[in-house]
Amino acid sequence: MEFSLVLLVLTVLWKTSSCVLCYKCLPEDTGNNDRINTSCEHFDGSDRFVENCTKSTMCSKRVSTLTSVGKGSVSTVIVSRNCAKQSLGQEQRKSNGKWHQFTAIHEVHDEQCTQDDYDPDRLTVILNCHCRGDYCNASIVYGVHFKTILLLSILYVFQFS
Repeated sequence: MEFSLVLLVLTVLWKTSSCVLCYKCLPEDTGNNDRINTSCEHFDGSDRFVENCTKSTMCSKRVSTLTSVGKGSVSTVIVSRNCAKQSLGQEQRKSNGKWHQFTAIHEVHDEQCTQDDYDPDRLTVILNCHCRGDYCNASIVYGVHFKTILLLSILYVFQFS
């Protein structure tokens, strides 16, 4: 009887969807009536910014920073969050002599942040981040390299021993 109850509880609590939940906001409000004030300027992490990513296994965040040159330089930061682009849309596959449409999800992104610096003379710096897990694109996660932790630990031990 107890095993049946545990099995029932696990069945009810089991997550049946394999979709990732990401935050979605655009640099400007698009005027979509379904999503009131969903520009990243108003981002607060609430449910109105949640997107069920059916065509992706990752979330993305893009931070563009434009810095003016000269005395009293000013920086403008533009943020966008969304499901990572991993699908080409409707693809076709031949099965039993007939063509059928399907959606293929391609693993094209690494789980990391990369800076787009192909043009060093450009004033705009673009940081593209891709991550796995529900709501992982809420903010930038700064990773600390293992060697840095090891070096700091060794310095700490020698400092206080």
